[in-house]
Amino acid sequence: MHWKSAAFVTLALGLASSGYAHTGPATVAEPPAQLQPTRARSAQAMIDSLGLVTHLDYRDTPYGSLQNVTAALEYLGVANLRDMVPRSHRTPYETLAGLGFKFDFVVRREGADELPATIRELESFQTRHPGSVASVEGLNEANNWPAQYQGLTGFPAAVALQRDLYAAIKGSKELHHVPVYVMTLGGAGENDYRKLGDLSDCADLGNAHIYFPKGSPPSSVWDSALALNRRSTPGLALTVITETGYTTAARSEHRVDEEVQAKYLLTLIANAWAKNVPRLFVYALIDDSTDYSDWTRGLGLYRFDWTPKPAAIAIHQLVRELMATSESKPLPEPGSLRLQISSAEPTQSILLQRSDGTFELLIWREQKLWDATALRALPDQTTHVSLLLGGAHRHVAIFDPLTGRRVQPAPVAGRVDFDLAGYPLLVTITSS
Repeated sequence: MHWKSAAFVTLALGLASSGYAHTGPATVAEPPAQLQPTRARSAQAMIDSLGLVTHLDYRDTPYGSLQNVTAALEYLGVANLRDMVPRSHRTPYETLAGLGFKFDFVVRREGADELPATIRELESFQTRHPGSVASVEGLNEANNWPAQYQGLTGFPAAVALQRDLYAAIKGSKELHHVPVYVMTLGGAGENDYRKLGDLSDCADLGNAHIYFPKGSPPSSVWDSALALNRRSTPGLALTVITETGYTTAARSEHRVDEEVQAKYLLTLIANAWAKNVPRLFVYALIDDSTDYSDWTRGLGLYRFDWTPKPAAIAIHQLVRELMATSESKPLPEPGSLRLQISSAEPTQSILLQRSDGTFELLIWREQKLWDATALRALPDQTTHVSLLLGGAHRHVAIFDPLTGRRVQPAPVAGRVDFDLAGYPLLVTITSS
């Protein structure tokens, strides 16, 4: 059974650029000597926060080809997977764990009344593949896929299972250090969360599923969706997002085209990084059906035939760009850089540093990219950006993760000009 909700919620932020070097005039607020330092964040930590939802036991779908699954995951460069606790078909889980992939394991609704057996399976898996059980979470969208547990059904069953799951994980020698995510609801309202009550004492992190009706931009309900989800964990500081994405299902009213999916997902990832989301799982690796009247069937980064959508290519190129070379020595901690951004429209940015010392400025601004009435993409609206860099040593390259294009404008008096459009750009800044 497909474990997606048929209801929608929405998410998050940003925008960025498809333009490059700009030769027009720009206003600079202050000379480089007066610029304030900006502290960078670890690029590798941002990569490590990304995850993908998989369905490894869907053997009669494209997931039945473990070779293709492995090749796709290695191409994307994302090591965190969200899937159900292994049951009868363990081979793909074992193989991927052996290759270094890590799992957020979700308790199966059909195995809810077998919690001791589930804990034993997780302990055994962790023993065979140390570190591969990265997190465990309660029931998936329990309002849409209710379970039975110890004579209870519905919300009472889900809450009781969450409490017992947390106690069992924390009491396990093999698993006590593993974070427990709270159970999720799908397309739920305030009344549903009232039924759950406060589960802060039986989870380590909150947990949200956030989707986008009719091609809404990421920020359309980011704050409201997270606020609603926090009703079940008001005492916890952080919330993970274990499902999010954009559908390209051709016969769904919620669809966007494949290029808009890629642009929105890049913006969504940038927003999650800016918001310090501990883990963001994109739903999903591949379209597991061709029933494209169902919006949930078009959420994949790959098409049903394993050809990559633009979103898969864009994520691959973003991750590859942020990874340092294998010969580099890790930095003890990220450094800082003096810079200033001036733009005609508000922008957002994060300064990252690769472990080889290279700085990467991820910059974007949010923009509506889809006309839900006409069911077509809207043209990108560009805005001009001036980046002012402190110091007299900077070499700059502007990288487009959507197309893979790179240009190297020469800074003039520490300033670089370029245009931003409908998705993030990376500005690489080096000293040699």
